[in-house]
Amino acid sequence: MPTSDGNLIPAVLNSVCSLNPHSILDCGIGMGKYGALLREYLDYAYGRFSRDQFAVTINGVEGFEAYTNPNWGHYNMVFIENFITAME
Repeated sequence: MPTSDGNLIPAVLNSVCSLNPHSILDCGIGMGKYGALLREYLDYAYGRFSRDQFAVTINGVEGFEAYTNPNWGHYNMVFIENFITAME
């Protein structure tokens, strides 16, 4: 399923933003909601709108290529990997 409980969004954003990370790895990105929101609050909010200005690297891994959508554009890189076979 490419989505998650929307009630968790504030807690996730508050936790991650308080850490002020330099990089993030989003595993199982689904629709890319967190990539878009984290890019907004960690870069866009500070006027960094182009890739060469981004202070935070946000990469994602997704096992189901059919979830690809425009939100994925907020990630620096997206890897399409089957988590089960990748661990073998």
